[in-house]
Amino acid sequence: MTDAQRVAELTQTLAPQVETDRATTEAVGSGFSASTDFGDINLPADPTEADLTLIAEDRSLHVSLPPEARTNDGQAVEDGLTVYPAATPDDAAMAVEAFEDGSVRIQTIIPHAQAPHEFTYGLSVPTGGRIELTEEGGALVLDAEGAFVAGAAPRGPKTRAAPTWPRTTRSAPPTWCR
Repeated sequence: MTDAQRVAELTQTLAPQVETDRATTEAVGSGFSASTDFGDINLPADPTEADLTLIAEDRSLHVSLPPEARTNDGQAVEDGLTVYPAATPDDAAMAVEAFEDGSVRIQTIIPHAQAPHEFTYGLSVPTGGRIELTEEGGALVLDAEGAFVAGAAPRGPKTRAAPTWPRTTRSAPPTWCR
C-alpha cells in the first residue's frame, strides 16, 4: 500500500460522514479540478506553488495549505480526494476532499503524538470583508456587506481524529480556528 493510499484509507474510515457525494476530480494542467453545480474547486499538484481555489459565481476563495506540513506532490487517489503524502515519516500528510455541494474538507494527518499540532492555513478575504471567529471554534469569511462567503467548522467533540501510524486508540483534541 502506498503512502497516498494509506492517507486515503484513513480519510475514509475516520472522517465524519457527510450527506453529499464527492465530486469527480480530473487532472488539469499542473493540478486537479472538480466541477460542481456550485462552482469549481482547483487544487495544485505542488502545494508550495499555488493555493487551493474555490470558484463560485462571481467569487473566488483561495486557501493555502500549511507550510508546516511538508508534503510531496498531490495525487488524485479517488474521485473527490486528492492526497499530499508526507515528505518524511515525521511530516504531516494532507487530504483534500471536494464534494458535489461545492464544499471542501481539508484534513491534516500527523504521524505521531510528538509531531507538530498547529498548522497555518492562508485564506483570502474579499476586499472589505473580514474573518469572524465563532464561539464554537470555527471561522466565517464574510464579504464587505457581511454576507457569508465561506466557513471553517471546528472538529466536534464526537468526531474521531486520525490515529497515529501504527494505529492506536488515542484521539486528538478538537480543532479550533484562531
